[in-house]
Amino acid sequence: MRWTYSINEKKLQIKDNCSQEIIWEGKPDGYSVLVILPIPESDDCIVLLDFYNNISRLKNVVRCRPDGTIAWRCQLPNSSGFDAYTSMIWANQKLEVYSWSGFAVSLNIDNGNIMSSMFVK
Repeated sequence: MRWTYSINEKKLQIKDNCSQEIIWEGKPDGYSVLVILPIPESDDCIVLLDFYNNISRLKNVVRCRPDGTIAWRCQLPNSSGFDAYTSMIWANQKLEVYSWSGFAVSLNIDNGNIMSSMFVK
């Protein structure tokens, strides 16, 4: 992988592995970063943004490119009320995210759309 993704002081930091130069550092959409998952066989990563101080709905899972731009923002499982994602993992080569409202969701990594969801609370 050409890029290394890390969290530095709640910011996403993207470093070029060849030059060891930091290419981009910041808070996507102005939010602190909680978790980063590099995408296998891609230069991009999936980022879980901090939802703790949010008072409304927050599409807080984003796909970031190496230059820090956002390729997509996720869909949320509920259509109304407060909701955000609280955690995410790779499971069986799928992106699994878990919402405040109690849903386990599989997201399409190409566009951030929900592929499947199940109420688990």
